Amino acid sequence: MGEEAQFRGLQEKAIHAIMTGQSPIVSVMATSEGKSMLFMLPAYCMGGGTTVVIVPLCSLQDDLERRCREACIECVQWDSRRPHETASIVLVTPESAMTKTFSTYINRLRSTYQLDRVFMDESHVILDSGPNFRPKLRALGAEMVQMGTPIIFLTATLPPQDEEEFFHAIQIPQECVHMFRGCTSRRNIQYQVHEVEEETIVEAISQLVAEKLEQYAAPSKIVVYGGSVDQTIEVGEALGCPIYHCNVDSRAGKAQRMKDLMEGKSRVISATNALGLGVDLADIRVVIHARAPPKLRDYAQESGRVGRDRQASEAIIVQRRLEHVQSGHTTQSWTRSEGEGMEDFVAGYNCRRIIMDRVMDGRMDQVECEEGEEACDVCQRNREDLPMIQLPTSSPNVMHSSQEGLPVLQGVDKRLITSDIGLDDSGIGNSMSRQAEMAMVERASSPVSEDQGFRSQSPIPGRFQGEEEELRMQTQFEQQQRERQWLASSVVRQRRKEGQEIVEFKEQLQKWANKCPLCRFQKRRQQQHRLEECEDPEARIVVKMVQIMTQEIHQKKRLAPFSGCYQCGIPQAICQRWKQKEEQGWFERVEGVKCQ
Repeated sequence: MGEEAQFRGLQEKAIHAIMTGQSPIVSVMATSEGKSMLFMLPAYCMGGGTTVVIVPLCSLQDDLERRCREACIECVQWDSRRPHETASIVLVTPESAMTKTFSTYINRLRSTYQLDRVFMDESHVILDSGPNFRPKLRALGAEMVQMGTPIIFLTATLPPQDEEEFFHAIQIPQECVHMFRGCTSRRNIQYQVHEVEEETIVEAISQLVAEKLEQYAAPSKIVVYGGSVDQTIEVGEALGCPIYHCNVDSRAGKAQRMKDLMEGKSRVISATNALGLGVDLADIRVVIHARAPPKLRDYAQESGRVGRDRQASEAIIVQRRLEHVQSGHTTQSWTRSEGEGMEDFVAGYNCRRIIMDRVMDGRMDQVECEEGEEACDVCQRNREDLPMIQLPTSSPNVMHSSQEGLPVLQGVDKRLITSDIGLDDSGIGNSMSRQAEMAMVERASSPVSEDQGFRSQSPIPGRFQGEEEELRMQTQFEQQQRERQWLASSVVRQRRKEGQEIVEFKEQLQKWANKCPLCRFQKRRQQQHRLEECEDPEARIVVKMVQIMTQEIHQKKRLAPFSGCYQCGIPQAICQRWKQKEEQGWFERVEGVKCQ
């Protein structure tokens, strides 16, 4: 990387934890902050072992393989027909990672002490998995823990309010996790929202793209995200540019489209969120969204494709014109959910970075875009509307706003002055200022900064000197092994308990199979008939009530799609009428078999 190379953000701390064997690790680092370095550098420095990287997108695998090759790291994509035994890094999709073939490969690496560590890149996608979308993702965490190998989860977008759900999904106790969290918003991105009439969105995007192509000279590039496949195609046809979505072409065809963009054969591409992860082109200068994504974490990912070379760039949302003022009051939600966080972000009643940092990072001390950050359109507008004019006052350090007449202190950190735009009487502004003041006091009173504390720690293994250091390292290693064994045993116990519950449930089902529940409750000898065939006069009433109850359940949508058998309502993983496909993870009907 050259003599001028330096670590970015949390890279050094996270890599130190990885190299000293801490596990499990969750690293939340902004897009372009170099999360890939966390598995590339250890693999480069410590030859002889294998690092497994679980990657959710094939396009991202291609990009990572290219970057590893450029860094002289032996990297391959998993092929079940030809497992690679000596590669430093093996890239694999979540679905392939759950197959028996890959499990055999992993066990072979473990038995020969060749498996160094396991990474899951873009791990926030676990939160989006479900019966209809990559159902095997949520089982990966437990599978990885049971390997007894250091595991690391990487993502750029994990809001604090989603942490509990994330740890529950990967079946790892939160108190066992080594957490590294950085800032999600990017300093070099100017966040903007343009409002137009509904019917002119595509026309407005076409005009905006033309302006930006003129503003940013070649080879600068522009990515336009459509809210749907149809809209993406409509925008692409209007712009006359390549189109990218999940079904647009074969894998080779998609790779060629990305290659054309990378080589500058086309400077604009219209895409869905299929291009939302891992696009590592340094000179994308503008990202435009035709309508805002439903979740703020999705927007953080997709807008993060821009300005990866750390040059000033723009992230623009073009959407239909909204009415923000109702009965003289600014519309606002100040909620924690992602959808409403996105509503807050586009509303424009306050600095857009405040909303993103609050929802995505839990930060509450920011009042505007700060020094060194590209000012969002809201902050630019506020600064233009509120010029500061020197007025004669009793104190030489006091200035007044020409519009508001509010006193502003010169020489005082702006973070301590709260903005009351859109806050009304909520008291949130006071809370933020107090938190900021307390944070400054703590920093001032602390004799050693966080970075200094890190630098005082021991360097990576292989550079320790003396018997005392070797003994300390051996003790630390044994402690880490015990922690991993305890964590793995906890997961095994939980799974054993769940398995026992399923076995007991299946036994109860077998006892009830092909028997009339009414006759069983009344302990009659003859029970071997269906409820609908029962001769008891009350049976018709019971059947009618069952039908009503079933209808109500379906109307209330209590069962998510594919979460239960359509006939009996029991989970498909238990009902013998269904079987799970090995690779895809979803269920298919077993012909000639009835519900037990």
